[in-house]
Amino acid sequence: MNMRSAKAFTFIEVLCVLLVVVVGVGGVVALVAYGMEVASRARGETTGLATAISIAKDADPRPLLAPELQGDWTPPTPIAPTTSVDLSHAGDLKFESKGFINGFYVVRTETSTYPTDVLAASGGVVYARSCRVEVNVYETFNGRPVTAYVTRLVRQRGRP
Repeated sequence: MNMRSAKAFTFIEVLCVLLVVVVGVGGVVALVAYGMEVASRARGETTGLATAISIAKDADPRPLLAPELQGDWTPPTPIAPTTSVDLSHAGDLKFESKGFINGFYVVRTETSTYPTDVLAASGGVVYARSCRVEVNVYETFNGRPVTAYVTRLVRQRGRP
């Protein structure tokens, strides 16, 4: 055995070590990136659910936003054949609000079927009516659904 070959690494040994180091560092970077993506998605789902619940439970489905931020949130818009918010309407009621809130695109749909959802009526006047509220929350960049929330509310007529 030659003294010269015993004291140095061969080129192939150096390449193998570099390959192992590069693969190891790449794996660590990929693992950190994946962890950040999972954490971001979990944070988004938590914030999205809180947003959905606050929009669903709002008696007047308009979020409490500063005036400069309310520009893209639509007020409850009737969906055909509904034309008014009249609780005594002898038909189905369906209203939709949508816009950007908390960094999400939110769609709030409120529906009530007649006469199934009528809770209190007298002489053709409906005093209380149940409504199904569905809130869908989407990511703003790729439109991926984040969360959905469904609940029921009771709408009642105010004093005359």
